[in-house]
Amino acid sequence: MSEKNELLKAEQANKLVYSSYEMTLNEKRLLMLAICKISMDMAAFPCMYVKVSDLKKYLEIEGTSLHTKLKETCRRLLKRLVEIEDEKGDWIAHQWVSRCKITRGTGVLEIELHRDLKPYLLELNKHYQSISFEHIAKIHKSHAVRLFEILWHKRNEFGLPRNKVKIKLEELRKMLAIGKSYPVFYDFKRRILEPAREELEKSTPIRFTYTTEKVARRIMSITFTICENDDYKADKLPPLTAQMMLDLNKTENPKEPTHC
Repeated sequence: MSEKNELLKAEQANKLVYSSYEMTLNEKRLLMLAICKISMDMAAFPCMYVKVSDLKKYLEIEGTSLHTKLKETCRRLLKRLVEIEDEKGDWIAHQWVSRCKITRGTGVLEIELHRDLKPYLLELNKHYQSISFEHIAKIHKSHAVRLFEILWHKRNEFGLPRNKVKIKLEELRKMLAIGKSYPVFYDFKRRILEPAREELEKSTPIRFTYTTEKVARRIMSITFTICENDDYKADKLPPLTAQMMLDLNKTENPKEPTHC
């Protein structure tokens, strides 16, 4: 693994990771590219610039309709909301992304994050964690990406990594934006937990098992036992993705708020 790849990190406040939002895998992948572009010591968000041609393999878009499918993904991403409750109990909701642009002549996609995300991505000094890009780039299910983020942040929330993390089931459902889907725990386990468990064991440096806690025969919480994944190999990113990330790093850090 190269030194540059080690520096590609998504640094997010715990509050942001524990917020409630829904997103497809490709929307999440684009968003994480933009977040990895950020260093938390920046004064303002930079624009993310990436070659459209580089995104074809990263987003696993087949056929010749790359621009069409990328526009569809950007439109959906622009509509996605993040909902956060602050320490006072105040509720705020806003978009993740304020602007997307595809320049046909240069074949470049630009993404600008919403300015209200600044407290959760910039100038962080506590209650945040860093996730290496390579740890999430290989995950192929959207709920698995979210569960990895949540468990990674929960595990490291108080300093030294914890082996056990207990999360209320309703809280987890809210973070994953499940809504009323899978009301029966068997279905939630089959469609969300088990696929995510298999995906994390296959593609990330952690793996987990879990047990449930019942009250009056109703499952109320899940305790995750998190371990280092001995089978995980921190291989280099695929050459195309590695070059794409190197290109992302070329833009200078803005000192004042900018627009693409």
